[in-house]
Amino acid sequence: MISQARPVLYVIACGGRPAGQLPEFVRFAQGQDWDVCVIVTPDGTKFLDVGQLAELTGHPVRVHFKHPDEPDVLPPPDAFVIAPATFNTINKLAGGISDTLALGLVNEAVGLGLPIIAAPWPSVQLARHPVFQRSIAALRDWGVTVILDPAHLPASTEGPVIFPWEALRAELIKLRGAAGAVRVRSSWLASLVYRHRSCRWWKPASARWTAVRTSPPWPAPSKYRRPISSVART
Repeated sequence: MISQARPVLYVIACGGRPAGQLPEFVRFAQGQDWDVCVIVTPDGTKFLDVGQLAELTGHPVRVHFKHPDEPDVLPPPDAFVIAPATFNTINKLAGGISDTLALGLVNEAVGLGLPIIAAPWPSVQLARHPVFQRSIAALRDWGVTVILDPAHLPASTEGPVIFPWEALRAELIKLRGAAGAVRVRSSWLASLVYRHRSCRWWKPASARWTAVRTSPPWPAPSKYRRPISSVART
């Protein structure tokens, strides 16, 4: 089924000063005809204005897991941007840890093969940590687009500290072009999977779901991405 609705972009903001610059990026994404929703880690709320982003997007800014009986308030996503992504979030994501709503959503996106763009923002010292480097390699191997220039990270002595908003905008333009060419999204997949996505008690199990494989909205970027576009309860 071809949907005429705008594709939905989930912007995940972690705890870092670039999170305060999100409104400008959100406006850019909206100008590219994305329906933008913002999800923030608990520490990320220290760096941005939640009310301003909710007014700008027209959607509540989600931070915590919802109660199981509460209705979903966000449309299901077509793609993700993590900006900024902290050292902690990158390592937890690579380890499959879902102890925040933001991580839970992105981990599910990895499993569903949705496009993900991440802009890590550790200090240059943390960027040299072997665990972080393994995490970046793993995410790239899974098909996540990682934008990382060590020369411009905090505490770098090689160049000015610059968050890669320009590179993020360029990647988002590419992604929007792919989404506009062929956009096939199963709304009932979203209603089945994502209505549970923000409940801490819900965990997907292969015994509970049957996957129907068809062509994905975007080409699968790696061998680990499965062309799953619809899921039904058994």
